Amino acid sequence: MKKGLEYIRFIMICLTIILIIISSIRITYYDMSLYDYSLSLIINGSIHLIIYILSKIKNFKFKKEELFIFILMILSCLSLINCYDLKTCLMGRIDRYEGLFVILTYYLLLLNSLNVKGKKEKYIIVSLIILYGLLNTFYGMFQVNLLKTKLDIKNIFYYARGFVGNSMFFSSLISLCYPLILGFCLKEEKIKKLLFFYILLIILTIGVIISGSMSLYVGVILIYLVIIFDTIIHFKKDKFKNTFLLINTFLIIIITVILFLFLSYRITPLREDILEFKKETTSIKEGEISDNFGTGRIYIWKNTLEKIKENYLFGVGIDNFALAFDNSLIDGISGFMVDKAHNEYLQIMLCEGVIKGILYIVFLLIIFFKNLVKKKDKLTFALFLSFTCYCIQAFFNISITRVFPLFFIILGLLISSFNTNNN
Repeated sequence: MKKGLEYIRFIMICLTIILIIISSIRITYYDMSLYDYSLSLIINGSIHLIIYILSKIKNFKFKKEELFIFILMILSCLSLINCYDLKTCLMGRIDRYEGLFVILTYYLLLLNSLNVKGKKEKYIIVSLIILYGLLNTFYGMFQVNLLKTKLDIKNIFYYARGFVGNSMFFSSLISLCYPLILGFCLKEEKIKKLLFFYILLIILTIGVIISGSMSLYVGVILIYLVIIFDTIIHFKKDKFKNTFLLINTFLIIIITVILFLFLSYRITPLREDILEFKKETTSIKEGEISDNFGTGRIYIWKNTLEKIKENYLFGVGIDNFALAFDNSLIDGISGFMVDKAHNEYLQIMLCEGVIKGILYIVFLLIIFFKNLVKKKDKLTFALFLSFTCYCIQAFFNISITRVFPLFFIILGLLISSFNTNNN
């Protein structure tokens, strides 16, 4: 019975990822609505709930992480208390549909993922996530005209959008997939596998570049610093392996820089955005912070922080961001109404309350520092890098239903792998 449930749990997580992949393609080609996709996620979450409950009937023991997750779920539910619109809070805003039911689905995915025990099963789940990233990257290459074709390519743009509809959403997906392959590359010892991982890494490096996302670039730079720091911490334990890891790291950095320089000449807006970003960071050093910094993020964050002060306990309700501003918060650059904080942590604090936001950040920090100080095997190392990169870019990005569930799966697998290696 117990082994059967473990197998069903694994199958359901795989089916969830397949659902996300297929739905993203269907949404891109107008064969499925975001609302229908959101409903399918909720139904999927209901099945995950049943599986989780059944797994606890015979073994009524809970890990510390599970208890923490229960608290986060309860705090999400409490956001209903002061919500501006109940329907929006439950199902999400039109064209987002990331309401309470979907948020609870994320946490149920996390609860089941952190109970996956088999290493083979974890590798299969990770492989499906990487496959999703590769499919989006190849499609993104057509969108930015790197690969000329007569195929019916939707959302052609100077930055890649993949099957997730927006270059920023695309970058959040790549922030999960690129570090996974990077981790495998750095820890792989067999030459044939290493060459295979290098090929995949080059493809996903192109994905990083054609996203045109400064937040992802910052995330990638910082995870390389984390890698170097992590290697130095454990250097004495195995000098030979860690020397190889450092050499491999710098070789990958050189390849990345070469690819970046080559592609930046092919994508004109990328050069312009980099120069603009450099100009903005220089002005910050001089003490001048414009509201337009980061494509208007400073302006959005300032207004979000003010609104958080008014609704700090339970928030304004999940996905009620725009309603909290009476739909009148306008992005000065695009001219569009702002319906997300463009910072996942501020988004949680405004919509679900400061207590939930702080506890969520504490939860992530505990996982980060626990993994940082411990020696990690190849899979745990790859999951750790993916988790870290996503958390960094989340300071400048928004969650979406076609990417965020994957973060919770990776988070769950990371917790599971860490606990397994340290028992």
